[in-house]
Amino acid sequence: MTKYLGIQARKNWPLPQRLAFRTEPPNSNGCTLWSAYKNTRGYGVMMWQGSAQLAHRMAWVNANGRPIPDGLNVCHRCDTPACVNPDHLFLGTHDDNMADRGAKGRTLTGRGTRHWSAKLTEDQVRAIRADTRMGTEIAHALGISSSTVYAIKARQKWAHLPD
Repeated sequence: MTKYLGIQARKNWPLPQRLAFRTEPPNSNGCTLWSAYKNTRGYGVMMWQGSAQLAHRMAWVNANGRPIPDGLNVCHRCDTPACVNPDHLFLGTHDDNMADRGAKGRTLTGRGTRHWSAKLTEDQVRAIRADTRMGTEIAHALGISSSTVYAIKARQKWAHLPD
């Protein structure tokens, strides 16, 4: 089957064929990745019956032959948003999904250096607070923005850290 078919030819395909058309062969982790459009969080998106649907949800529906019950999410055992391998998907509540995330150490919250986007250490933050230079000079020296320096000095960021 060629992948250069027009949209009109593909829009009438049954769900299994639509899913297979836009997936890659399984990788070394067993993930079957969605190869078409992905949203900003990395989840595959496909058009189905006139509306945009998350591809992993449609893969679960296809594999199980029934709709997803109200109030349940389709969660990833592999933690790969673009994966549509039904063996990697399971149903769970939002709380189940958050517990799974926490058990795998993938929680994006945390303070200080435990925060997923932390670029500074506690010692650097203390040094910024004690530094008498202009905020722009400090920022340039550390490779951060001057607004970050000002937020640290005003205790808007790293407020939990004592001096």
